Amino acid sequence: MTRSILYGSFMAALAQAIFATIGFYLFRVPDPLLWGVATFFVSLLPFVGPPLIWFPLAVIKLLQGYYMGSHLFLFQGIALLIYGAFIVGSVDNIVKAKVVSTSSNLNPLLVLVSILGGLYLFGFVGVLAGPLVMVLLLSLIKLYSKYGVSLFVKG
Repeated sequence: MTRSILYGSFMAALAQAIFATIGFYLFRVPDPLLWGVATFFVSLLPFVGPPLIWFPLAVIKLLQGYYMGSHLFLFQGIALLIYGAFIVGSVDNIVKAKVVSTSSNLNPLLVLVSILGGLYLFGFVGVLAGPLVMVLLLSLIKLYSKYGVSLFVKG
C-alpha cells in the first residue's frame, strides 16, 4: 500500500507538471520547461504544491498587462489563473486516486477520501497514514464478517 501511495504521488506530480507546462506554453510564460520541472518538484508537497509556481507567474502576467496597458498580458494572466486552479489543481486528485486504487484494489473514491482525511487529521504524514488506516479498517471488516466475534474474543 505504501508503495502504491508513493507511486501515485509521483505520477500525480508528473501529470501536474505536464499539464502546467502545457499551460505555460499556451499562455506564453518565459521558460515554460524550467517552470514545468519546478512544478514537478513542488507538486510533491501537499497543500502548497503547484500553486507555488503558477500563481506568481499569473500575477506577474497580470501586473505586466496592467503596467504596460496590454490586454493580451491581462488575458494571459487571468487565463493562467483559471487554468491553474481548475486543470492543474484537479489533475492531482484524479490521477492519484486512480493510480492508488488500481495498484491497491481499492475504490478510487475511498482512496481520495482517505488521502484527504489523512491530510486533514495527520498533516503531511496523512498522505501515507490515511490510506493505510483505510486498508486496515477494510481488512478488519472483512475478517469480522468472515469469522464474527470469535476473532476478537478468546474462547
